[in-house]
Amino acid sequence: MTIEIQVDKPPDDAASLNLHLDQPQPSGNEFTESLKAALTSLKPQIERLEQLLISINDEHRGLAAVRRSLYSSKDELAKDLEKAQECLIDVEESTATEEEIVRDLEGVYKKHPGDNKLRAFLDGRKKTVIEYQKVYIIVKSQLGKSSAELSKTESEIQSVNRRLDQLEAERAEVMKEKEGADKAMKSTMFMSQFMDGGWQASVDSFGQAFGDEAVQTAF
Repeated sequence: MTIEIQVDKPPDDAASLNLHLDQPQPSGNEFTESLKAALTSLKPQIERLEQLLISINDEHRGLAAVRRSLYSSKDELAKDLEKAQECLIDVEESTATEEEIVRDLEGVYKKHPGDNKLRAFLDGRKKTVIEYQKVYIIVKSQLGKSSAELSKTESEIQSVNRRLDQLEAERAEVMKEKEGADKAMKSTMFMSQFMDGGWQASVDSFGQAFGDEAVQTAF
């Protein structure tokens, strides 16, 4: 009769534990020591995975906060951009209106070249056009800055989202590895308790209680 006891493979260097009872049997002490060695190997692996999960969760939590802040900034920048666009349209329309008035006044002044009041009024409207043009330049510059800042923020959001996706994938993989390591630890601890009474005594006791078939399939 051959009994194979398989411990689920934990991550990295923690190996599966295979025991073949038809082969020359190790002494109780030897087997107990092998179980202790397996436990010694598994414990740091589980601790490492637990620490890795803590690290992943901490980074994920921090990046999630950053993402919320970026989305808030994006909303504000989008509003600022919309206002700048509306302001630019208003300035363009006002400038076009003033330029049309200036053209009309110039036409009138050509007919009355000696009218000093008309000349002064015309010069005043020309100054207004110049002021509108200055405002246009300022608003246009601000519009460009807002647009660039919005694009930068959107790019940062994409980067954060990519990293969050990576962390979630890493967390799923680590949790899967930890489940295997936890299962291996549980099985190994069970076998260690099972062997407290000695190798052959433990097998005989188990066989008497559950039958040979149960011994074959116990693990």
